[in-house]
Parts: sequence; C-alpha cells; structure tokens
Amino acid sequence: MKQLIINADDFGRHELINLAVEKAFQNGCLRSTTIMAGGKFFENAVEIAKRNPDLGVGIHFTLANGYPVLPAEKIPSLVTPEGTLHENYIAFLKLYVQGKISIEEIKSELAAQLEKITRAGLILTHFDSHQHLHHFPGIISVALDLATAAKIPAMRVASTKIFDGEFGISQFVGRLGLSSLAKYATHLAQKKNIA
Repeated sequence: MKQLIINADDFGRHELINLAVEKAFQNGCLRSTTIMAGGKFFENAVEIAKRNPDLGVGIHFTLANGYPVLPAEKIPSLVTPEGTLHENYIAFLKLYVQGKISIEEIKSELAAQLEKITRAGLILTHFDSHQHLHHFPGIISVALDLATAAKIPAMRVASTKIFDGEFGISQFVGRLGLSSLAKYATHLAQKKNIA
C-alpha cells in the first residue's frame, strides 16, 4: 500500500513559514519538514520541532538562495560579495559547471549545516535540498556521504512528470533534466541503503 507523506521545505527560513509548518502539522495535514540550518529563524524552528516531537524533521541542505553556516571567508566560491549564498540554482549551477565552485567548500558547508542541526538536538528523519541541488553529480555524493555518516535513513527526490502542466521547450528540458537527475540520485541512494 502506498503512503502519502506531505513535507514542508524551508523550515527556519522565516517565522511565517515556521508558524505554517506547526499549524499544518497540528491540524493533521503535514507529516514532515526540512529545516534550513542557515535560516534566520532556525532557533524558532528548533523550538517548534521540539514541542511537536511527532513531526519528522529532515535537513534542507542549502547551497543557493539563503545564508551559509560557515563564515564567508571559509567558503568563498559559495558566496556573493555580500556573504550570502548565490541568488538561485541557476546562478549556482552556472558557476558549478564552469568549475568555479569548490567541491571541498560544498563538503565543508553541508557538514557545518548538519552539525548545527545535530548540536540543536534534532534527530533527522531524511534529507533533501533547497532548489533540488542535491540531485546534481558531485553534490549528491557529498550529501549521501554525510547522510550515511549521520545515519539519516531517507532522501526526498524531486519526482516530476515531463509532460505535466504548462508546456514549452524550456519546461520540457528542465523537467527532463530534473527527472533524469532524480533517477540518478535515487540509484546512488539505494546503493547506500538510503530509502
């Protein structure tokens, strides 16, 4: 029998997101969430998670469109001159495919995010990433290694229908790419016994 799990991303990003997660969980329509370690309202999200112990909490690995956990000088390829992570997945991936993003800095930042959440006392049920960046080659290996070491049992992947909804060549290419990357990430996760 299939089971539906409704998950809310961006827990810790904003106080209204945090309130929505708690309300949706308490009203029975939400089962899990993924927390952003660099979110401005991270501590508030931790408090909410602790007072709702049946809420499944995963880590929302963040490499774009947010704030790093490490100081900017330790991860210069991951941040803008203002010290924030690159604007979005497109800006990040342009640099990544050009070899301008350090995989070692990705490892350091994602490890710091995981450590911050662990230090806060949360037991993680799963992982995913902001704007699906954990699906990409290289990044998926880092995320899986960290998840395996931390005994995180599951990964959420983006499942998208290629011909669903609005259709144009850019939507087709985007959906085809994400669908292919999700299958690749799933294959690697299964090899490491991650659901």
